Amino acid sequence: MHMLWCKHMIRTTLLLPAPLHQQLVAVSRQQGRSLSELARDLLHRGLTDRQSEQRQRTYALLRQMRGGGTSLPETAHLSNDELVYGVSATADNV
Repeated sequence: MHMLWCKHMIRTTLLLPAPLHQQLVAVSRQQGRSLSELARDLLHRGLTDRQSEQRQRTYALLRQMRGGGTSLPETAHLSNDELVYGVSATADNV
């Protein structure tokens, strides 16, 4: 499986403060993983968490713009025709 990963990876260089590098080396040894594997996993989790937090902030802002409530407006069940023209979109009207 490691070879499969290597085909789709890009080599890069990161400059890390010495204490952070030492922490990463210690954790990778404790877990029996390579430093690269640990760094990839931590970066992936960090980015995923960040995207989730951004999504939650966006939805919170949308709720605030909508009036702050979590419930739908009373007219949410109505079709566009019912809202605009006051008629329901039944087979008779279509």
